[in-house]
Order: sequence, then C-alpha cells, then structure tokens
Amino acid sequence: MGKNISVDGRVVWDPALRVAQLFQAQLAAVEEVLGVASGVDEPIDDEIEIDWPVFEAFVRHLLETLATTGHPVMHLLLEGLAETCVGVHHAATDSRIDAPTAVDDLVDRAIKLPFRPS
Repeated sequence: MGKNISVDGRVVWDPALRVAQLFQAQLAAVEEVLGVASGVDEPIDDEIEIDWPVFEAFVRHLLETLATTGHPVMHLLLEGLAETCVGVHHAATDSRIDAPTAVDDLVDRAIKLPFRPS
C-alpha cells in the first residue's frame, strides 16, 4: 500500500508508503531550513496533492541552493531530495526543468528514474 501523489487530480507518482513518508519528512525539514514552502500537501487518506506553482518554485530554489552552496555536506544532504523533486517534476510535465548548469548531472539522472505510476 502506497500513496498517490497528484497534480491537479492526476497521479504523477505512486511511491510505496515508507518512501512517501521519507519524502514528506525530507520536504518538511528542507522547507524549514530554506524557509520556502514545497507545495506538497499533507496526505488525506492515501492521496497527496501538489500545489504546482508552489512546488515548481520550491524545486527551482532547491536547485539554485545546490548549485551555489559551498558546503559539501549541505550539498550531499540536499541532493537526494532535489533529485526526487526533479523526477516528480519530469513525471508531471514530461519536460526537463530549467536548472543551473552546475546541477545538470543531477537533472539528467532524475529524469531517467521511473517516477510515473505503474
């Protein structure tokens, strides 16, 4: 049993329960540290809705932070969440997010991951 993550009522990712819980926990921590909302709502039953404009701004801010941080541990901590968010973005839009060139490799990896629901 997992969660359905949706944009405008369309499921874009259906991670397993524990994966969804970890994703949400990481989002909450990074929202607090960066001071930016993610746009990913709290689950209702097994459904999680994404406020798309807020999420897209969050992902861009996260990628910009990754591209400019000089702290290697901060970069490492943010990298996994950023790759997940880029994968969700790609699953929702079927397009490559415009990102700083410093994170091109991360974006390239993320868009190859199987985020689309089964």
